[in-house]
Amino acid sequence: MPINSRATRPFECRETQVRIELSHKSLHPFHRALSRDRRTKYVKGIMVPYSSTHGRLAMAGSLALFCLLMELASVGLAHDGELRVGYYSRSCPSVEDVVRSTVTNAVARDPGMPAALIRLHFHDCFVRGCDASVLLDSTPGNPAEKDSPTNNPSLNGFDIIDAAKSTLESQCPQVVSCADIVAFAARESVRIAGGFYYPVPAGRRDGLVSRESEVNQNLPMAFFNVKQLQENFAKKGFSLEDMVTLSGAHTIGDSHCSAFSNRLYNFKNTTNASDPSMDQTYVSDLKSKCPAPGSGQNPIVSLDPVTPRTLDNQYYVNVKSHRGLLSSDQALMDREDTARMVQANINSGSMWLHKFADAMVRMGKIEVLTGSQGQIRKSCRTRLVVGSELLKGLDAMSDDCSPSHLTWKTPPFCPFYCGETQVRVEHSHKSLHPFHRAPFRDRQIKYMKGTAPYSSRHGRLAMAGSLALFCLLMESASVVLAHDDDLRVGYYSRSCPSVEDVVRSTVTKAVARDPGTPAALIRLHFHDCFVRGCDASVLLDSTPGNPAEKDSPINNPSLNGFDVIDEAKSILESKCPQVVSCADIVAFAARESVRVAGGFFYPVPAGRRDGLVSKKSEVNQNLPMAFFDVKQLQENFARKGFSLEDMVTLSGAHTIGDSHCSAFSNRLYSFKNTTNASDPSMDPKYVSDLRSKCPAPGSRQDPTVSLDPVTPQTLDNQYYVNLKNHRGLLSSDQALMEREDTARMVQANINSGSIWLHKFADAMVRMGKIEVLTGSQGQIRKSCRVVN
Repeated sequence: MPINSRATRPFECRETQVRIELSHKSLHPFHRALSRDRRTKYVKGIMVPYSSTHGRLAMAGSLALFCLLMELASVGLAHDGELRVGYYSRSCPSVEDVVRSTVTNAVARDPGMPAALIRLHFHDCFVRGCDASVLLDSTPGNPAEKDSPTNNPSLNGFDIIDAAKSTLESQCPQVVSCADIVAFAARESVRIAGGFYYPVPAGRRDGLVSRESEVNQNLPMAFFNVKQLQENFAKKGFSLEDMVTLSGAHTIGDSHCSAFSNRLYNFKNTTNASDPSMDQTYVSDLKSKCPAPGSGQNPIVSLDPVTPRTLDNQYYVNVKSHRGLLSSDQALMDREDTARMVQANINSGSMWLHKFADAMVRMGKIEVLTGSQGQIRKSCRTRLVVGSELLKGLDAMSDDCSPSHLTWKTPPFCPFYCGETQVRVEHSHKSLHPFHRAPFRDRQIKYMKGTAPYSSRHGRLAMAGSLALFCLLMESASVVLAHDDDLRVGYYSRSCPSVEDVVRSTVTKAVARDPGTPAALIRLHFHDCFVRGCDASVLLDSTPGNPAEKDSPINNPSLNGFDVIDEAKSILESKCPQVVSCADIVAFAARESVRVAGGFFYPVPAGRRDGLVSKKSEVNQNLPMAFFDVKQLQENFARKGFSLEDMVTLSGAHTIGDSHCSAFSNRLYSFKNTTNASDPSMDPKYVSDLRSKCPAPGSRQDPTVSLDPVTPQTLDNQYYVNLKNHRGLLSSDQALMEREDTARMVQANINSGSIWLHKFADAMVRMGKIEVLTGSQGQIRKSCRVVN
């Protein structure tokens, strides 16, 4: 291929087809970011002649790194684009109802089932990711995970998953993955056992491999100390606090005596000696239930003898009282940092339940297979026989990349900077593929190995292309890094543990005074996040020469709820001075409003900081207008990172609250500037009713009417029913019925109000992460109305 030619060359990187467009118009081989289409990625660049050895070397190096970085970003891409709440809303809308019913019936037969299903999900996700590999049966020559001594006979719940799968296969053949059924079943188990209901993103695919040998390599063992537990959980992307949080699952369920009998009878190989860290009364009680090793018996006892079937914080009380059953449980009191976390969870069981729900959602995203990866099994116990080739064409493209072509004259490490991240490239000639090692987990310094001779021109070209692409993909992963590191559920668990209780109480009292408060606080959060991000800029008062957001005609006088935030802030300042941001209070208040109005309670990650700027002029530039059509709405929401379906989902907030007549009176009296003409897309009876409440423009009166006249104070799917009946109040509401794609989404939300509520809760969490300030950015205001 001559250097001045242009062609498109496809290859496959894992399950993603990539097309490389060759060009010589840039000094850096990969100067164009990936296109938004996640199924086909385009990268543009200059190449040395492709037909030459050095050209193939440069290409192979860059493409190999491309694949590695696609893997690096895969968790973020899967979370944002492939796992989503409501994934089956059209393909199998009954899925969550089926799983709920199946689990509920199973618990009626066996009250220990919630613990079994939560454990099943944990054992699945920690080995090969959440791919239902734990469900596969052993085959000749290949013992599977479920037959590991760690799992057999103690791991249960397989029959419940089978029952749900069987029902779903009859309703939606080969649509719902076993991995998603396990995740849904775990969530239902949390709910039934007394925890919070939380939305579960779905879209997982089922794995093809299950190996007994991998179980002990990945699962934490009952004898682990804190350091070993920390390292084990860190490999799966969890923090020390996450480990302590998820350990609380041992507040329900049972354990075979063999898992801890050494603590009762021969601690540290001393005959009849018990573990001195155990309460001796507890030791005596356990000895009465568990015979000494060698008896041939292996009964079970409750992990939590106080509330064995209730998901609560009693586990932490037990651990503090030296009544942790397993060595790994009691170990949490051996270190000062984990002991403090145990105490925090004792202090607030509600806070622990929030953190637990959030950690369960994140656990459900470990190394998931999505898109065309894996398969959808017909039976959860056996896989379909398939074959696949990964990185097709790459080997052929690098056939001439043999070590004999390489010379090594440079130092072993060549650092460069990608944004704020230092990258070190280690040269090696031991692999045919220039970049065969993925970056290490340390986010400050990334390591990669390579073969390209850096001292040569062609080596530098290959290196430049690969490193430029590395930067692009590091940028694409930055949102995920910020989410993992900066915002987290339980952010104030130590610095101000009462924060959510204070906001809950404040909102509840405000709603008792004014039932319209939930709509006001949800709208306040929306108007805050869409202008300058979720930084409480909407709360700032105007100053001389600087009119603030709250005084924009769009916000004044219709935006309310400021006094509720002020009240919560005042209480929190007396309890935890300058600790809790106004931005977080707004996010918590919106969540409480969703709950009070009839929606789902959802965990809110916190850690936002307050902004220093508020400009009236920026409101119209960022908020969607009441007269927008679907295209304008789609573009507006896309700028904030939302999809078309997210826009339709969040529009459902108009199922509660009011609107001033001025926002839609043109649809009643002067549609398209025609005197006394109404919008023909509106139901004529609805027009007549609205005219009786809203005077014609020019009357100087501007009363309010309910956005949803049927259930005006309830967060439900009536809004979508109204749209289908041509009773959408605002132009931007009714516009959703004008396009086939959005009309289908409206119908899906009518079909299942429960699924819409799940999607709404998920979208609210993601909205709360728009352009947040964290760390040392912004400030923590003393008063939400003024900067410090």
